Amino acid sequence: MRSISRYISITFIILAVSVFSSCGSKYIGYGVLYIEDTENNLTAGTVYSVMQESEIRDVYTIASDESSAGIDVARYMLSFHEKETDAAAYAEDYTQWVDLYAVTVLNGLSIREEADGSSERIYKLRKGQTVKIIGRDSKMVNIADHDGYWYVVLTEDGVSGYCFDKNLRIFDTKEAGAASSNVLDTDTLSQFLDKVYRPEFFQDMVRDNMLNLNRFKTTRGIFSFPEEKKILLNIAEHQISFDYTNIVQNSSGRFIFEGSSLQIEVRSEKRIAVYYNYENKEYAEVMIYIENMDELIEAELERRDLLFEQFENLDTVSSTAYGRISFDPERSFSWDNYKRLVPNVIPETASETGRISLGYFPAPQLRNEYDGVVSFSFDNVPGGGLVNFLFTLSDLGVKLVYVPQSDINKGVVEQESSSPLVLFMSGAGE
Repeated sequence: MRSISRYISITFIILAVSVFSSCGSKYIGYGVLYIEDTENNLTAGTVYSVMQESEIRDVYTIASDESSAGIDVARYMLSFHEKETDAAAYAEDYTQWVDLYAVTVLNGLSIREEADGSSERIYKLRKGQTVKIIGRDSKMVNIADHDGYWYVVLTEDGVSGYCFDKNLRIFDTKEAGAASSNVLDTDTLSQFLDKVYRPEFFQDMVRDNMLNLNRFKTTRGIFSFPEEKKILLNIAEHQISFDYTNIVQNSSGRFIFEGSSLQIEVRSEKRIAVYYNYENKEYAEVMIYIENMDELIEAELERRDLLFEQFENLDTVSSTAYGRISFDPERSFSWDNYKRLVPNVIPETASETGRISLGYFPAPQLRNEYDGVVSFSFDNVPGGGLVNFLFTLSDLGVKLVYVPQSDINKGVVEQESSSPLVLFMSGAGE
């Protein structure tokens, strides 16, 4: 009798729980769709009731008038909220981002876990990749001389995180390609037309005080000829002349040079983004304005002249093991008795004469130890056959540390070899 009563009690509890549950919501929560789904007639920025979640299939099933079973949506496509009021508040805020996307203008651009350059990188974007903008950190920050924001982005394969806007081209899908009916911003346009903008890496050379004059040239950049309605782009990769018929400005502020593929986005007084098509390929380049470029080049040439003078003042240096070097006017040299350096350092066909140059640089971490990089171009070697050394000058002579050409990256010696060949060459008076 006691067991029957217990059975009835348990049955009653189960029925009560079932009845109570059936009176509650049949939804587990609510979601705001990030991106429009035209196939299922789902609108971005809309709040949808979420019926269930599947971790195995990585989907939410949302309620739909078109299907009693609901529609499956990838979990990364929804911002999920347990309360409908929270979802509605998020949807209201998301209206400012619903039509915004971005294209990367730099290969290898990082998506980070937090809005911080030191935060863990969770994804590496390729140049030209499109991402969805789903939010933004509220604080403007300055990184690499650029004032900007960390945007929350979503990739097509479902990764979301923070990406700094310096190398993002943000656009509105509703307005992209549509010319603005507003008056042309002539002040900003003049800012572009009146200046010459240079490749972005020029700024790195100026900042690091390492002007590679083989790359840092006044002929490189984007040049405007408004009287001729022509824009000339001259960079290392190619030279293009854009002939245009008119300039209009779309609603996102970009200048469209009609009659050509050129588009210009003025990001600040010293930074622009250049978009164009060349040989059926889309390009996006960030370019910067550098004041007094001629003066910077002149200062670099003067710095090199002073070093050349110091070599000439040494006159002759010698080493029992590695021969004797005489530094002559006009940046020429003669080097005899260098057999121990052949062929691993000096080519077998090299004569004893040639010219020296100072076109390469030690990396910043090497500057406290070395005065620079000197290159010996030997006569009778095809192509000049540069032999490069890190060097330190003193009243006693010169210390030369051999640097293989393969250890030089874009004109910079990044590090000293783990077992370097060192030549101590004493002055004639020693």
